[in-house]
Amino acid sequence: MNRIRIEDIEPEQCSVVKGECVAESYDSYLSDESKMECETVSAIYFPESTSQVVGAVKAIRGRGERIVVSGSRTGVVGGAVGVEGASIISLERM
Repeated sequence: MNRIRIEDIEPEQCSVVKGECVAESYDSYLSDESKMECETVSAIYFPESTSQVVGAVKAIRGRGERIVVSGSRTGVVGGAVGVEGASIISLERM
């Protein structure tokens, strides 16, 4: 089986929301069904392809931030809840 290495994928830009817009317009991404909440995160990325995920991961890691992966936020253990100083990668457009 051939495996794709992250180094072999050319990163692409994707939609991203940063700063005050996160808390003001995207607050539903700061919690899940666990009812745990985060006040804010550095950014929320909305990739639509594998190469956009790679671009988001490289950008976030380049800033030394933690990554929180978010799907539909229906989990009850808080796995999709961001933490301060982290960025969220939302997979809902994939």
